[in-house]
Amino acid sequence: MWETAEGQPIAVTGLHSACFVEKVPERRAASAEWKENMRIGSVEIVSLIDGEVEGSAEAMYPTAPAGTWERNKMHLNRLSGKLLMSVGAYLLRFPNRLALIDCGNGPNPKPPFRGGALRSSIASQGVDPEEISDVIFTHLHFDHIGWATHEGKPSFPNATFHCNQLEWEYNMREDYEPQEFEIRSANPQDLAHVRLAPIRDRFRTWSGTDTGLPGMTTIPAPGHSVGSCAIILESEGERCAFLGDVAHSIPALIDGLRFPINENSDQAMESLYSIRSFLAQEGIPCSASHFPGLCWGKVVRNGSEYRWAPIG
Repeated sequence: MWETAEGQPIAVTGLHSACFVEKVPERRAASAEWKENMRIGSVEIVSLIDGEVEGSAEAMYPTAPAGTWERNKMHLNRLSGKLLMSVGAYLLRFPNRLALIDCGNGPNPKPPFRGGALRSSIASQGVDPEEISDVIFTHLHFDHIGWATHEGKPSFPNATFHCNQLEWEYNMREDYEPQEFEIRSANPQDLAHVRLAPIRDRFRTWSGTDTGLPGMTTIPAPGHSVGSCAIILESEGERCAFLGDVAHSIPALIDGLRFPINENSDQAMESLYSIRSFLAQEGIPCSASHFPGLCWGKVVRNGSEYRWAPIG
């Protein structure tokens, strides 16, 4: 890399005998913005990407106040100027077992979703699907259960599956009628009552806040779905929060934006406000299932306002 007399980096490109010099834009270090891996006590957490969905921020949050996206432009994709939402899972490496929280959108997502890469993401960590002992769901929407089964067989043949009891009863009932957003964005075989049918005898459900798994409790967060929750992991005196779909984006969490796809919109907002306050008060790291890269950060409160502090 060449430098100017002032020490600024420049790039040199050639076209036949002509030479053009252009200034290289300053770039942020990735580590200053995102942290994809996290350690809580003895548990290592790895964010695994299955795919993504992208859209206009104004369309995704049609009731956001004027000025919201100018203030939050750092959270929009630099190339498209749109809001990028990742889809994926979290791999938890306990000292004696491996677990997943959620499992992506599945092998053949319906547009506008893209992806189907969770198997490769798991393989990149040197993990065989047979090693997964538990899969814990924040809720049972199609973009969180997609790799639970594949072609009618368990994707994780030795795993026990866990979810909230209300969530199970609502989504697995025989007379389940797909909601509008599911008809629009999911294939029929992607819905819970179909996708999870081959493994229904391998499910364990919880009520209240105790998942029955060591070190894992929940904060009920109904609204986006009937049994939606945030999962709290505790190990050796440290804690973190997996928010599921309590907030679909960082601006939604910080600014309290209303997402248009909720089973009970007012209840979903109450859950968001309550958990946002909890995160700020406790100062624990958090991540959500659709944050870009399933990144980690903390919610910081300053008076009546909140801000996102990335962990890097």
